[in-house]
Amino acid sequence: MSNGENVRTLVEDFPGRPELVVEIAVLLAQADGEIDEAESSALLETLQTAFGTSLSDVVVRALVEEVVEMVAAEGAEARARALSARLVEAGALEAGVRLAEAIAASSSGVGAEEARLIELLRSAA
Repeated sequence: MSNGENVRTLVEDFPGRPELVVEIAVLLAQADGEIDEAESSALLETLQTAFGTSLSDVVVRALVEEVVEMVAAEGAEARARALSARLVEAGALEAGVRLAEAIAASSSGVGAEEARLIELLRSAA
């Protein structure tokens, strides 16, 4: 996700719905249990684009921690299914899957857990 235009293009599919972008991005970035430097950079770029402004580290951390806590409490599979339903409701399922794939690929490629979560997102229809 080093291509800023790619991030902008993907995030443009979620006008007025930055919370969907936040949850997709964080769910996939932390799928393997940690958010590495490449994923952190992709998250920052994605969240700033979604909110249309520069965000402080404190704000980014708070947004990320909120989703991480939800995943810890409910499980990644349950969060992916709930997110998928919200994406369908917003008419943004395919856009959500594309963003999830881009976030997953931002690090060392798409891992098994990331691929599983992407399939859960995709299968909601």
